[in-house]
Amino acid sequence: MRGALLVAVLLAAAAPAAAEAPPTVAGGGRAPKAGAITITADRLEVDRKAHTATYAGNVVARDSALTILADRMEFTFDEAMQEVRTVRATGRVRIAEQGGREATADAATYFAREEKVLLEGNARAWQEENVVTGTTMTLYLREDRHVVEGEGNARVHAIIYPRRDPGGAPRP
Repeated sequence: MRGALLVAVLLAAAAPAAAEAPPTVAGGGRAPKAGAITITADRLEVDRKAHTATYAGNVVARDSALTILADRMEFTFDEAMQEVRTVRATGRVRIAEQGGREATADAATYFAREEKVLLEGNARAWQEENVVTGTTMTLYLREDRHVVEGEGNARVHAIIYPRRDPGGAPRP
């Protein structure tokens, strides 16, 4: 998973309103400019004293390369409400990249300073037929390193199909 996607979603929630209004679309809404991140939900609550913004109900966060779906997404900010510290998505979390990589979990937390994503509860990631499952997955974005863990009787499970060239020989 790309860190840029999650960072973009986080920054979208933290960004102040632009001075220039975007063009209007049917229904009175605004058309997003190129490169914009859009977040839709049934409800948004911003609590400046608690330094949080919470999207609830059918949350969809999308940019040009990534889509995140969840029942709820809570952003925590620094005291000035300028910098995102964490983003926590809960309830039927699904992350899909344009390149075909996808992941699901019961919850996902992005830690901005560490550039780390923690997928918790029934974590599953796949691309095409390749799949990895575990209780938790920790994605260290800065290091391009991932750790998948099982818990109790739930072991890590991976199904990986080697790449093959058109003649059927394995590719490096």
